[in-house]
Amino acid sequence: MTTRQRRVLGALALASAVAGAGCARGCTSGRPPIHLNPSMDDQPKVLTQTASTFFFNGSSMREPVPGTVAIDGLREDAAFFTGKGADGQFVAKIPVTNDAALLERGRQRYTIYCQPCHDARGDGKGILFQRGNVPTASFHDEKILKYPDGQIFDVMTNGMGLMPSYKWPIPPADRWAIIAYIIFGPVTGIVMFLAVVWMASQLMNREYKEPYRAPAATADATPREAGISAERADAETKAKAKPYAEVDYRTFPIVGSRVAIWAVAELHLLFAAFVLAVPIFAFIIEVIGYKTGDMRYDRLAYEFTKLLSTSFSLTATFGAALTFMLIILYPKFTNYLMSVFSPTFLPYILLFFFEAFFLYTYYYGWGKFHPLVHLGLGLGLNLVGTGIMMIANAWVTFMTSPAGVSDQGAVLSVRDAIFNYTWMPINIHRFIANIAFGGSVAGAYAAFKFLQAETDEERAHYDWMGYIGNFVAISAFLPLPFAGYYLAKEIYAFSQTLGLTMMGGAFSWLFIVQAVLIGNLFLAANYYLWLGMGRVEGFQPLQKFIKYLLAGVTICFMVWATPRSIIATVSELRAMGGSTHPILGYFGVMSAKNTAVNILILTTFMSFLLYRRTGKIAAVTWARKGHAAQLLIFAAAAIIVISLGVYGYFVEATVRIGLSVPQVSSVLFAMVSITAIDIFLFHGAKKTGEVRWGRMPAISQYVLIFIAVTFTWLMGLMGYIRSGLRQHWHVYGVIRDTSVDAFTPTIGFATRVVSVTVLLFFLLIGFVFWLTSLHDKPDFERQTKAS
Repeated sequence: MTTRQRRVLGALALASAVAGAGCARGCTSGRPPIHLNPSMDDQPKVLTQTASTFFFNGSSMREPVPGTVAIDGLREDAAFFTGKGADGQFVAKIPVTNDAALLERGRQRYTIYCQPCHDARGDGKGILFQRGNVPTASFHDEKILKYPDGQIFDVMTNGMGLMPSYKWPIPPADRWAIIAYIIFGPVTGIVMFLAVVWMASQLMNREYKEPYRAPAATADATPREAGISAERADAETKAKAKPYAEVDYRTFPIVGSRVAIWAVAELHLLFAAFVLAVPIFAFIIEVIGYKTGDMRYDRLAYEFTKLLSTSFSLTATFGAALTFMLIILYPKFTNYLMSVFSPTFLPYILLFFFEAFFLYTYYYGWGKFHPLVHLGLGLGLNLVGTGIMMIANAWVTFMTSPAGVSDQGAVLSVRDAIFNYTWMPINIHRFIANIAFGGSVAGAYAAFKFLQAETDEERAHYDWMGYIGNFVAISAFLPLPFAGYYLAKEIYAFSQTLGLTMMGGAFSWLFIVQAVLIGNLFLAANYYLWLGMGRVEGFQPLQKFIKYLLAGVTICFMVWATPRSIIATVSELRAMGGSTHPILGYFGVMSAKNTAVNILILTTFMSFLLYRRTGKIAAVTWARKGHAAQLLIFAAAAIIVISLGVYGYFVEATVRIGLSVPQVSSVLFAMVSITAIDIFLFHGAKKTGEVRWGRMPAISQYVLIFIAVTFTWLMGLMGYIRSGLRQHWHVYGVIRDTSVDAFTPTIGFATRVVSVTVLLFFLLIGFVFWLTSLHDKPDFERQTKAS
């Protein structure tokens, strides 16, 4: 057999195999088919028309539970599903509601399924007739026009003639929609045409006609609108039935409620301190001017008073803002505070009216009344202002040291609530601090005007004004630590827990910051006094003592700012043997700090004495004995202070705290006695040179501004300490703070809030300075003519 023959036979065999496989494909077999490439045909499943062994009745799927309703409803409505009524006759009208939505649905379905044959006009001249010449019925034939609606539905369902059945592609609802469109579509077109014609005629008619509004009761609403209306009515019904519930707290946006109240309260307090302090030393300066007959003091007092008008308005504004914010943000606590102190509100308001009367009469009546009458107005202004401060202090101190209430907060005695543990200490402390603060701000105003002055006369005036303001500030600042000790003592007496929290707990490091600030204040005050010695002409032998005073101030500053426990790494703590330094730790206790601050006060007082004596020589016969007596008193006070400070290391805490009293007493005695001797010692003293006011370097004015800013920052910091001692209490031990802000902020956060508030205060006080300076500028018209 040749190769060609073998190839032919192989091809015939292959063709026969392929043909046989094709025949076998049509045969049935009980055995599973063989698949060279396995597919889903191999998976276990129930085939068509085969019984299942899973269910007892051989069904291939689970039967519905009894009572199951089909998703599209039961086919019980024969007219809807067959087009025939109960009598088996075709229904005359469609059994569904005919509306615009049904016609639109019928138009869409007609376009898809009917238009290719029957055309859009229903005349049977569709694309199938045009291209295939297939005869198609026309809906305009008289025969079809007589068909009942049910018969048209039956034709669409079962087909007729050349038209196939559309039962499967078109559901019953869409068939009825198509029938509605076939029957009412032309009518709708005619109606729309007539509507367009009517609308055009209305637009062409220029006669005005009132618009027609259908009554609300007759207007048809869509299901969505009806649902929304029902939900709105239900919400209104629930809102009307909602009972009143008192809100405990509300949240201030961005910064939170506590920071908002903190900033507004501090701004109000700073302006109130300024408004209360300036009249005090303005009144004293006016008294000096009246006694001496020197009109310079009268003009100086008037210039200080000019700062009060705008400041008083800002104080009242921030006070109103604080009141409303407390009512809004802390309504429940504010209501409680009002229920306790409501008897004090009427006197407080009346005192406000009296203060406004005295202030504006005192300011605008300057030079218009007899001097004694005007001094009486100034005295009344100071008494009323002090009364306002004392009433407000009762509200504040009650929160820290409550009295006159039960453990649950019920009011037992309004008098006891006012005269609580810390009320009188805070009155004394704030009265002195306000004078020091007002003097420092007035000194900053004088420095501001000095730097703007263009003539020697103006510089001399504002140099003298700055000196007076600084003198007032330093005079009040020296006894201020003693008032602070008194306040701290009463806080300890009320609650040792508060005292320990203040000095040894979360706020202890803030007292290190306080020491740094106060040390800077003493340094700045002494530096300004030393610079002031340069105003006096001629030889100044007292300047040689400045270096000793500077050494004393620096050493005391370093001791006061040394903490008991320092921040250190683990290795440093191990090297020291604990958190306390083996040497510097001795300077961190109160014995060393009390001693340092008392010596610091004595040193500053000596700087003032040296400044006061510059350019003078005592002319009394007992001058040498007077100097010796002053030196002996100063040395005795320093020895007593230092000895008691050293002795405090060897006694228990209760005794050590009591030692601060003789220390303070010795310093006060030294200051008073040395001042009294100095007044008589230099009465009628011989002058070695004249004081040249205005001959001060510019840095001296920046020192005054630095003192004002530092003192303001110190007030804000210590106010935070006093208020923060309550921690998570609105009224300590009585009303708990349950707001989201009921926690003690970090030192960094607190100092940032204080810094921003102080910055805002000086921006506002700068506005007050600028507004006050407009009084001295010429009018615009006169200034223009002069130029």
